[in-house]
Amino acid sequence: MQNIFIVAFLGRIWRHFKEQHCLRMATALSYQTLLAIVPLAAVVFALFTAIPAFAHLKQKLTTLLFDNLLPSKISTVDAALNDVVSQKHHKRIILLAMRAS
Repeated sequence: MQNIFIVAFLGRIWRHFKEQHCLRMATALSYQTLLAIVPLAAVVFALFTAIPAFAHLKQKLTTLLFDNLLPSKISTVDAALNDVVSQKHHKRIILLAMRAS
């Protein structure tokens, strides 16, 4: 008898999940989160590069990201990231970020 209630309850949850388009909303939320995090990370890396006092934080953040989020062939990505961030244009990036906010 109790199994019937559990099956009915799970069926009702699934029906509500489909009616509310929860998969589509979860996809949109993930996409919007990535769109917000990537520019924020670029600004943070630019600031860490521009201000020498934050060099140790930049190294810790880079190590954390590479160890936990990125694939095993990371040396190429690390070199490209350092090239972009260490260019002379980092002051322009900071000014653009300040103007945007």
